[in-house]
Amino acid sequence: MTSFWYLEEKETPDPAKAAFSSIEGVFSLKGEHIAKDPVSTVIKVKVGDHYYYIKKYYYGGKWMRRYFGRSRVRAEWKNIQYFKEMNIPTPDLIAYGEEKKWGIFQRGAIITKEIRDTIDMANLAKKRASIMNDKTWFRHVASLLATYTRKIHTSGFVHKDLKWRNILVSSEQKPDIYFIDCPCGRKKNALVRKRWIIKDLACLDKMAKHILSRTQRLWFYKQYSNHNKLTARDKNMIKKVTVFFEGRE
Repeated sequence: MTSFWYLEEKETPDPAKAAFSSIEGVFSLKGEHIAKDPVSTVIKVKVGDHYYYIKKYYYGGKWMRRYFGRSRVRAEWKNIQYFKEMNIPTPDLIAYGEEKKWGIFQRGAIITKEIRDTIDMANLAKKRASIMNDKTWFRHVASLLATYTRKIHTSGFVHKDLKWRNILVSSEQKPDIYFIDCPCGRKKNALVRKRWIIKDLACLDKMAKHILSRTQRLWFYKQYSNHNKLTARDKNMIKKVTVFFEGRE
């Protein structure tokens, strides 16, 4: 059995250092259930004065990724680090690691610190959809989201699950936004990148079309493309984005 575990010592208060000192200790922790999927579970725990999210992985991923290649947990912590390098806000990474036996993934975990006074965009839309009609608020949030999305795409990176539930918004009148939960994102070569970029934009538009006006959606795309006026290429891209999930919803 080989084990890798890293704890961010400088940014972590002493009570959390003790709680998160090993992968064995982390897997023994209990907390509030947040989410579950076929390969992982997420719990929320309070240690000292802070809350933390612990995502426990029981498989390396789906299909062959369960046994070979980069595990989902490794991809997730690498992607958080990549966002930080790109100056894209994301939760603070506290600890992470994985265990393997004969080179095959056994389990892994990633711990992030809660960002206080935030809500994901999907829940915000359900609870306070009217705020989307606040022109100042909307344009500030949409501009940040468009800028960060353009930044990762122009770097060759695609998120692959860029849904409203994976974007946190803070509670200020001019809020910050944060990218979360990105275990599938990676850099793609130019031959396949365009399709994944279209999917990223389609994931954002999947809920937007039910909440936002056509004018607001077009304004977001103009910010993303960095064009004041839509080009023929932009119009072709928008068409592909809007029909991407047709027949699959």
